[in-house]
Amino acid sequence: MDFLIPLVFIPFFILLWIGVTGLISVISGWRALANTNPVPAAMHEIGENYSFQSLRLGFVGNYNSSVIITVYIKGIRIAPVFFLSFFHKPIYIGYDAMSDVTFGRFIRHYMTFKLADRKIMIIGKGVLKIRERMGTGVR
Repeated sequence: MDFLIPLVFIPFFILLWIGVTGLISVISGWRALANTNPVPAAMHEIGENYSFQSLRLGFVGNYNSSVIITVYIKGIRIAPVFFLSFFHKPIYIGYDAMSDVTFGRFIRHYMTFKLADRKIMIIGKGVLKIRERMGTGVR
């Protein structure tokens, strides 16, 4: 009987994890952003990856140290780390689609911007590269 508990718990936990990550993607707005801002099929450039960055989508969506930001010449790709990747498609945001962009530093570097009336904040070292790319006028 004792061996039956792990056999039941492990599949239950996996299904629960997948369900919760799916619910988080819908509630936070990640799913809607991924549907409206998909990663282009032909990305011919190599970007710089910044792992374990933080992302805030509005008021509810907090992804603390759990996203990978890839900085390209014309935009950024946002993808979750592996254990949150269920129901979280990568998002591509071009620099020209961002409005009301502000940069700052409070303990860590951050940037805020609006994308289709949705406030987004990115926190981490990747912000420095994004600022550099946006500041050079390359869009």
